Amino acid sequence: MSSIGSPSPFFLAGKKAYQVERSLRFNDDDGAYLERTPSSAGNRKKWTFSAWIKRSGLGFEQRIFGGKANASHIYLDSNDKLTWDLANEDSGTPSANLLTSQVFRDVSAWFHLVCALDTDNSTADNRMKIYFNGTEVTSFSTRSNPSSGYATNAINAASVHTVGRRLSSQGSDGMRFDGYMAEINFIDGFQYDPSYFGETDAITGQWNPKKYVGSYGTNGFYLNFSDNSGTTATTLGKDSSGNGNNFTPNNFSVSAGAGNDSLEDSPTNNFCTLNPLSFGGTFSNGNLDHVTGTNSGRRFLGSFGVSSGKWYWETTVNNLAAGLMIGIGNTTDYANNNTFIGYQSGTYGWYSFTSNSEKYYNGSSASYGTAFTAGQTIGLALDLDNGTLTFYAYDGSSVGVLQSSLPSATYYPIYGDGSSSNTSSVSVNFGQRAFTHSIPTGHKALNSSNLPDPTILLPNKHFNTLLYTGAGSEQEVNGLSFQPDWVWLKERTGSGTSHGLFDSVRGRAAGLASNQTNAEYTSSASNDLVSFDSDGFTVGGFQNFYTNRSGGYNYVAWNWNAGDTDGKTYTVKVV
Repeated sequence: MSSIGSPSPFFLAGKKAYQVERSLRFNDDDGAYLERTPSSAGNRKKWTFSAWIKRSGLGFEQRIFGGKANASHIYLDSNDKLTWDLANEDSGTPSANLLTSQVFRDVSAWFHLVCALDTDNSTADNRMKIYFNGTEVTSFSTRSNPSSGYATNAINAASVHTVGRRLSSQGSDGMRFDGYMAEINFIDGFQYDPSYFGETDAITGQWNPKKYVGSYGTNGFYLNFSDNSGTTATTLGKDSSGNGNNFTPNNFSVSAGAGNDSLEDSPTNNFCTLNPLSFGGTFSNGNLDHVTGTNSGRRFLGSFGVSSGKWYWETTVNNLAAGLMIGIGNTTDYANNNTFIGYQSGTYGWYSFTSNSEKYYNGSSASYGTAFTAGQTIGLALDLDNGTLTFYAYDGSSVGVLQSSLPSATYYPIYGDGSSSNTSSVSVNFGQRAFTHSIPTGHKALNSSNLPDPTILLPNKHFNTLLYTGAGSEQEVNGLSFQPDWVWLKERTGSGTSHGLFDSVRGRAAGLASNQTNAEYTSSASNDLVSFDSDGFTVGGFQNFYTNRSGGYNYVAWNWNAGDTDGKTYTVKVV
């Protein structure tokens, strides 16, 4: 199975000792949020917030946790960077602020966020600390540390706290979060690092959740959303820390069907969703609902694909315009292709018009089943072990094999609408909630728990990325678990410099610029890439590539390990 985006969450695979069973989906269009007002203030100088998050929408401000508007809050900005402000209620100006340099744009993966505060710390940079997937964030576009002993009257004060939206002093809301949250811990009176909430898997090297077992303090809480018997403060919003600091849920649903916000998608069992980076249309409900746009040939697809095994998912047709196709495709390159997917090589699907029904395969078509209509739920069974694709009608009965002898490839769930003036809409279920029909024998839901063990268990021993700041003079850049054989360098600060590619076969002196048509460059001993080192590389002065400019220039290096020899000497006898 492969993903669009970071592949790491798919190796969590639901095989760990600690399992996160459920998450809560925040659909920004519903105005969903959690709210609580503590009866008394806690420690306003020292606390820790931890949460697992899976994004759905991008490119607009989204509140994760905080007090009233213009006060302390943690949010994702319109550039998809993480911001943490400390301020008093309605002050309008933060007393401290952290704005990350990195962006958070992966809509297929779960990530772990920890924000830890201790304004009594004698070291200014240690008073506000952000951690992403177990590693401290140290690169910030903006960093303004709080003064020593600063105590905000917002977070951990006796005033309103929200998860998933901003609440202004006038009572209006905004900055609604769009995505999923799980395992929310708030620790009153302690500044903790991520090791209290997660751990690195010794086999795969992945950062995984673990149960927090320490004290919570007076205002601390633990939201695991495990009780979905209702949408009250004592069910869906229940605090499981033992403190009884329950949150009131607003605009959530736990009713059966597409509107259910209590889902099994979690950081230990990641589910496929629709990919909002697909061509056209509007995505909602945690990227499980879609309304097609108004571009002819538009299509949208799932967030990861499969190349073996037996898989099943369902699609509820909410509205059927001129025609809708439900199927599979063996490439992600549909966003830039205006050919309707039914006519495109590598696509297979059931295409229903308002009056008839056909199957499409590799640009051909033939009659297939009876046209589905709005309100019906269609099942799709993909058997890549035997190379077949079968559909199930609204009543759960098999429509028959649509395609046999599927070529070996990685296939993604895919949808398309051939009309440029009408819109269709669907709700997709990859197993995050109960299926409408009985799942065919031997088939599985599209989630990470059903993955086989990966071939490469420790990917960071084969590939890793390093970031560094130019020094102008020779400097070592390290932090790898291997000696790189291929190093690809690029300046991040400016936009006019060339890429520099170096490999150990041609040697450190030979460099290529991938964005140019020039021949190979040759660098002298102390310039450009100086050496391949045991855990990184050394860069020197400028000759052919800007790899080490001083003055605040930042760089990225992508590093590959091409493998090692066994160290033995062999004698070859030619007969």
